[in-house]
Amino acid sequence: MSKNKFSFCLVLSFCCAACFNGASNIGQKNQQEIVKTYLFSKPDMVFDLPGSLVEISGLSYDLSHKHLIAHNDEEGKIFTISPTSGEIVNEEEITGLGDFEGIAQWKDTIVMIKSKGDIIVYDRVQKNTTKINTVLKSEHNIEGLWYDQSEHRLLLAGKGEAYRGAANEKALYSYSLNNLKNTELELYHTVNVDTLNAWFRMHKTLENNLEQNQKIQQRILSFAPSSIAVHPLNQRIYLTSSRGKSVVVLNEDLSIHDIILLDKTQIEQPEGLCFSPDGTLYLCSEGKKNPGRLFVYSMHNSHDK
Repeated sequence: MSKNKFSFCLVLSFCCAACFNGASNIGQKNQQEIVKTYLFSKPDMVFDLPGSLVEISGLSYDLSHKHLIAHNDEEGKIFTISPTSGEIVNEEEITGLGDFEGIAQWKDTIVMIKSKGDIIVYDRVQKNTTKINTVLKSEHNIEGLWYDQSEHRLLLAGKGEAYRGAANEKALYSYSLNNLKNTELELYHTVNVDTLNAWFRMHKTLENNLEQNQKIQQRILSFAPSSIAVHPLNQRIYLTSSRGKSVVVLNEDLSIHDIILLDKTQIEQPEGLCFSPDGTLYLCSEGKKNPGRLFVYSMHNSHDK
């Protein structure tokens, strides 16, 4: 073989190797970009809830018994729900009447939140109740509650005025459970509705119809969280909003990951949201024309945004 032919073959071999490695890297990159997400338009299961939960307001996953726990808008009563049938398997009264908006649980302790910020802590073994009057008031309109095991604290979501926040912001608060006599909370994060609107316009495909776009914009700008939950696998924060019928997802660094507009005919009034340890998402909707409903979503493969 001549020297020129040998050089040509050598160069060709390097090029083929580079192309092969490049294709391999691209394949690896695509695999890395595939993440788990939810098809909110296609729930795996939908359960009609009984009349006692037509005004279901809070939802949490009981790790100890692998059931869902919920409450309605007015009674200080806990309902244990089967996650596979939607049936009530137990009821337990823990306090009197009130405007209850969120529920959380760890071990044998149940926590409920009132709209004016009062926290009710119930010990299921000792059967005693502790009430914590926080600095929050009715105008802050607390709706969401989630227990953060890593910090032993509660995260609260308010759909009303932000405590120490701006007019166009909705606030998330944290409350340490290390001292139940403490009435103060920390401002954990504020969600600016104008920032949500700008993000949606940049990352989502808009309609060609101007009137439709204005309606979509109004749905985004009306965001007011009705529940909060943190994903057990990727630590993203999920916030539902009954106003505008949407779900806002925040990354672990609190940047916006996604905004989903729900089907208003399917989910009339999204209230509570929680996860099982494997990432299954449970969402409850208060009834209006329809009964209160429980929606179940498993995780699906999707390309990250």
